[in-house]
Amino acid sequence: MVILDENNSLLLLDAQNLPYYIDMAGGAQHQRQVDRIRKNSTLPGFQWLYTTRGKGLLLLEERTFVLSENTGCLFFPGISHMYKPLETPWSTRWITFGGSGCTGLLRGQGFESSQVYNIRSMPVMNQLLENICTAARSRSIQRAYDCSALLYTFLVQLKFMVYDTSSRAHLPAEDKVQPVVEYIEVNYPRDVSVEEMASVIGVSTQYLCRIFNRVFRMGPLAYLVKYRIHMAKSLLAGDPEVRIRDVALQVGYRDTSYFCMIFRRAEGMSPADFRAHQLR
Repeated sequence: MVILDENNSLLLLDAQNLPYYIDMAGGAQHQRQVDRIRKNSTLPGFQWLYTTRGKGLLLLEERTFVLSENTGCLFFPGISHMYKPLETPWSTRWITFGGSGCTGLLRGQGFESSQVYNIRSMPVMNQLLENICTAARSRSIQRAYDCSALLYTFLVQLKFMVYDTSSRAHLPAEDKVQPVVEYIEVNYPRDVSVEEMASVIGVSTQYLCRIFNRVFRMGPLAYLVKYRIHMAKSLLAGDPEVRIRDVALQVGYRDTSYFCMIFRRAEGMSPADFRAHQLR
């Protein structure tokens, strides 16, 4: 039996005796927040979810990722996670699946745990998901077997369709640092260490500093400061009533005096003078 849920996702309820079966296949043009942090709310099976448009924020076992276009996550069963939109719309596609053969097949190809991946070819990924959805919509009496075969094909090909965001040595420096740049753009209001940034792409702090200097001619912490000042300037120019200390807090500085010193060093004037100049 196939059921359509509120997101037009296909729920297959007649295939769970197979070694590879689809629980659900679908997508959302406007993906909403999903919270599976509590132990009793985690998925009993596997899920593959990826972004087709916009950006989402993923919290995966106390690690934070930005799911931008061409990025997806493979969730293993029972793993706590939460994801929500960073942009509107954030569009996604996904399948949830299970079966006695899945764990061994995935681990045999190097998929050992829940992880974020980059997608090499979105057209190929979309076509594979569409093939599964088309089979699930059919009225064929062998629909469950067709979906099982397509899932097996998908899992076998997954190794060649994605690469781990923590294994990026073959990428240009600009692509290597992009997930860290996106991470900074989400997390700049709080304290972010170089170690935390490096963990986003699974490299050492020394290597991260080296590729940041190659791309931006500055280190990751200097880039973080630059982005904070950029956001502070937007706040100061956009609201003539906002207090300087509130701007400082919003961009990650608890000490207003220190924020003013950093701002003056970057812009050659105080935050108050910058705002006055913008209002002339």
